[in-house]
Amino acid sequence: MIAMTRIDEVLAGLQEERQRLRAELAEVEQAIASLEGAEESQPYARLNVYEAAAHYLARAGEPKTAREIADALRAGGFNTRSTRFANTITTMLRRGAPRGLGIRRTRDGRRWYMGIRRAPTSGTTEPTSGT
Repeated sequence: MIAMTRIDEVLAGLQEERQRLRAELAEVEQAIASLEGAEESQPYARLNVYEAAAHYLARAGEPKTAREIADALRAGGFNTRSTRFANTITTMLRRGAPRGLGIRRTRDGRRWYMGIRRAPTSGTTEPTSGT
């Protein structure tokens, strides 16, 4: 009988541990779901300004002004303390995004887009939009 009492104690302890772990797992799953929802509603929250701008411009598919980029980044969760964020966007993009991102300025210099350089067909290289 002593062995059965010890087995019952161990079993009771394991059942309590299982309940505790289930409650902890439920909290973890809730935290994950919350963060996954935040990523969908705030796609720019964890990106730097160049990555966020490139992501936005690629999704937009057409040239956008610095104001439009700034508004979209803020709406997408980009965190900034800048009171003139559109000016910050202009300055950062003029300084130059990292080469691999492909952010380009329109010929009039007023808008930005995602572009690639294609091999010259008529002796010139022209930026084109699209990915």
